[in-house]
Amino acid sequence: MTPEQREMKRLKDREYYQRKKAENKVKTVSDMTERQKRKQKKSWRKNSQKYRQKKKMLPNILSNSPPDSENEIEIDNRLSRKRSGR
Repeated sequence: MTPEQREMKRLKDREYYQRKKAENKVKTVSDMTERQKRKQKKSWRKNSQKYRQKKKMLPNILSNSPPDSENEIEIDNRLSRKRSGR
């Protein structure tokens, strides 16, 4: 996305959020009861923890994956030769 497209998307998203908020379809934290705030914060903590865990595990998954086998590399080479007309 170009910076202009990104800015247009942000404006569009902001307008969408403001419209939903005006229709009372989105509840802000200041409008929540204490119980709802606790529940929402618990949900945010859980989601953040899950995100951080996934982010932390990604390099391990990539480094622990087995290397490509020679057969797969040879097949790829043959296919690329066929595509190029050799």
